Amino acid sequence: MMIATRRASCLSDHMVIVTQLLAVEFGLRNEALPAGYGLKTESRALMRALDDRQVDRAHLVD
Repeated sequence: MMIATRRASCLSDHMVIVTQLLAVEFGLRNEALPAGYGLKTESRALMRALDDRQVDRAHLVD
């Protein structure tokens, strides 16, 4: 999962994390989605990315 992290300029105590869906990443590389791909695949990837950055609480917005 492609992910970018940056500080919110107006909130010194918050971090903004911008993610890209796996489906988009695969599409940009012109690759087929893996067998069994679905919402759970995306959810697990997001959880793994947040865990890797030791984020224990998040607000998700679209």
